[in-house]
Amino acid sequence: MVGMPVFNGQDFVAETLNSIKNQTFLNYEVLISIDGNGQRSLEACKPFTSDSRFRIITQIERLGWAGNLNWLMAQCEADFFCYWQQDDLTDPNYLEALHANSQNNLAAVCSYSDLEWFGARQEKEECESIRGAPVERAIAAMNGAVWVPFRGLIRRAALQKIGPLRTGHEMSSLEDLVWMVKLAREGELQRVEGTRYYKRAHDKAVHLNWHSWPQTEQRAAWIQHGLGLLEAILPVAPSRDQMRILETVLDRLISSKYWRLYESADQDFAADMLEAASTSEAVSPLLSDLRDLLGQSSLSPALHDFPYCESGLRLIHERREVAGIDASEDTRGTRRSSKVRFTTLSAWAAQFIAALRRKKK
Repeated sequence: MVGMPVFNGQDFVAETLNSIKNQTFLNYEVLISIDGNGQRSLEACKPFTSDSRFRIITQIERLGWAGNLNWLMAQCEADFFCYWQQDDLTDPNYLEALHANSQNNLAAVCSYSDLEWFGARQEKEECESIRGAPVERAIAAMNGAVWVPFRGLIRRAALQKIGPLRTGHEMSSLEDLVWMVKLAREGELQRVEGTRYYKRAHDKAVHLNWHSWPQTEQRAAWIQHGLGLLEAILPVAPSRDQMRILETVLDRLISSKYWRLYESADQDFAADMLEAASTSEAVSPLLSDLRDLLGQSSLSPALHDFPYCESGLRLIHERREVAGIDASEDTRGTRRSSKVRFTTLSAWAAQFIAALRRKKK
């Protein structure tokens, strides 16, 4: 089943639907869900219902991108589901190539091709296959910010295990990345080499709104993203690896070697992220070690004080990345938490957790 959520899609949706109609693979159905009763989008889609494989549903109340896609996924009764964006195109053999790979490789929960941007942006995106043990696959999907396979052919059995995308303003913006981490833990993500998917870049693309959000909203979204990553990875991680997973997720959120939505992460962000993890209804039960270390006490004061112990100072000297403080200055007697910034806060977090463990003994 091809699921297409549509919202204000009248400019490009007919071209996209023609791309689907021209597929060499014929055994598919297309369900179009028009969000918020958009009449112009509806009129653009109606001509395609002359083909019995195409159906349209109009959502009277606005569901939002994630809510609309969740609704579509829940309607899937076929063996595979394919999310198709309202303004993107593919080669005619797109579905045929992905279906053939999935049929020949039962370990693949998702088959996908290379992607090429067109329009306002022109570059190629390649995502290597992700294999290995479940936790290794999940971490690889997280570190790679895997989004290209989200447009691939996904087994319904895996889709049902994962469940819906999280919804809400701060979560839905990056939820495709979290959802792909969940998918990776269920099986292999397999690349079908060759460019077959073409993503349109234009100034009305919803994801461009993220960059205009206030810093407070970006920060909140990045914390929610981190919680989603923990929720995705921890179920397949042995309990003895909980702290390693936590450190790995912090590294992904904070390290400059990765793409980040929120680029102002400092030790205060790490403190708030760990605080959120220790109190989250979804994540906290998966982090028993962290709860045991923290007890019932608040996390933030301990975290904000920690950089000024000997190990924190040693990390400052090693990294030589201090804003507003000279690296040779002894800051143990002065509270300057708003000024110190680390390049690799995961190392700092690991030392903090180790200090907590020592304190508990």
